[in-house]
Parts: sequence; C-alpha cells; structure tokens
Amino acid sequence: FMQLTYLSGEFRVLKLSIKMNISANTLFHFASQRRFLESILRGKLIPRYCVEHFEINDNLKGDIVIPMKCFCDIPLSQIYEHTNTYGKFAIGFTKEWAQKVGITPVIYIHNQSPQIQDILPKLGKNFFDFCNKNLAIKYIKPYYGKMWRNGKLTKDTCFYNEREWRFVPKNSQLLKKSTFEEKKDEYQNSLKTSPISFSPKDIKYIIIQEEKNRSKIINIIKKSNFFPDSDSKELAISKIFSVEHIHLDL
Repeated sequence: FMQLTYLSGEFRVLKLSIKMNISANTLFHFASQRRFLESILRGKLIPRYCVEHFEINDNLKGDIVIPMKCFCDIPLSQIYEHTNTYGKFAIGFTKEWAQKVGITPVIYIHNQSPQIQDILPKLGKNFFDFCNKNLAIKYIKPYYGKMWRNGKLTKDTCFYNEREWRFVPKNSQLLKKSTFEEKKDEYQNSLKTSPISFSPKDIKYIIIQEEKNRSKIINIIKKSNFFPDSDSKELAISKIFSVEHIHLDL
C-alpha cells in the first residue's frame, strides 16, 4: 500500500509491502466438547457421519450424510469466530501431513457456477441417487447456504469463509438422512475401524476454550501413551493456546 511521509522538508509517497497470509500453514479441526479433543490427544482421529444440507437451486437440493473429518484453512488470528460456531476446542495439524493422508480442499459452487450446467442434465428426479452415482459430491459444498445444527437448519452461512479441507474414508457410503437417524450409533461406530493416522510431530497447536481447561489437557497429555516420552509430552504441552487469550490479543 502507499504511505504519505514527510522527509527532507517535503511530503513523499513511499511504497510499503506487507506480507499477509490469507491461508495458514495449519489446518484446524474444531471440537464442541473437551472429551473429543482428549480422544485425539490419545491418538484417535476418527471420521464421523455428518448431515450435509446441499441446496444450490430448486432442482439441486437435498440432504446427504457423508462420513468425513473436516478442517479449516484459517490463520490462528482468525480462529475466534470459528470457535463460536464449531466449538471452543481445536487441534491444528500441518498441511504436509494433511496432504499425505488424503485430506483435500472442498470445491465451493453457487447457482451460477459453470459446473451446475454439467450436473443438471444428470440429476434426474432423485437427489440421493444422483449423489450416489456422482461420488465427487462428497468434496463439493455450497458457497452459501444453511447447515444442520442440533437438529435444526441454521440461517444462511457463507461456507467459503471456512476454507474447508475434508477427509473422506475410501470406499465409504453416503446415507439418506432418514436412514442414518434410525441407527446413528451403529453407523458412527462403524467408522472406528477407519481412523486417520497421525503422529505427535504432525500437531502444531492445541486450542482450549479457557485457561481453566489447561491443567486438564496437560494431565491428558502426560498420561497419554500416544506421546512416547517426556520430551514429546513437554513439546505438546508447549503448543496449548487458549481461545480466551487469543481473543484478548486480537
């Protein structure tokens, strides 16, 4: 940008260059409860079936249930807003690890996206059948729309702000919302055999809700066999940051 500066008795325009990261070198996975973060710190990063409301236009509209693990490509400085929606616990992983295990950015589309013209002729009358025949839908998300939270559709959200990356287990099936809700626990438990492999060195940040949670998370790390020795445990403890402090520093 340009800055007007007074030098040697006259005003001069100086060009200044500041590098600002739009995306991060870290992918954050958010958790709504501390126990979910604790499970990851024991080495268990397991996908879950999530109900996705897919609404691009009146024809391309419906609910599908996708097995996945979601991550956000956002800088640490922007994490506060996301914790209000997805949970005040999070864990940050390196992008190098993410790419190695098959985590990939989703494709955002809207009603005027050129891809829609390719999709509509194949759609037919049954949205779910279309999704099952076109499994790339697992990696597509509306640019803007509603989502299911606590059994209700929320107000419209700009999903693009999430900069989502997604892991979907290979050969996994999509489900109808009604089918999934009949046997939720059974379907979720079936994914325990498809954990995402990671190691302590793949973790960059451990995000907690408030400072009062720090001692509990430290104890989990100290007792966890996932961290093989005292050095790796101490390194993990040094990566703990609280949303409370991040927000105060913004």
